[in-house]
Amino acid sequence: MNKLLNDILKKCYPYRKEGRVANYIPELAKANTDEFGICVAYDDNVYTAGDFAKEFTMQSVAKPVILLLTLMDKGEQKV
Repeated sequence: MNKLLNDILKKCYPYRKEGRVANYIPELAKANTDEFGICVAYDDNVYTAGDFAKEFTMQSVAKPVILLLTLMDKGEQKV
């Protein structure tokens, strides 16, 4: 699994500069776009790659989680 995560990290890393940091949000404006990490917890195991131990703001990370919970609660048709 760690090899897979490292392969994903290497493949996706070049794309980190394609977007823009939301500098109108103070905490996101501080983001270092060179930092990129992956952490997957599965079946009592933790797998990591890259800068997984760096602290980061949850503002943008929460969006997919909220979408997933909304889809589970309301269903794809309503969302």
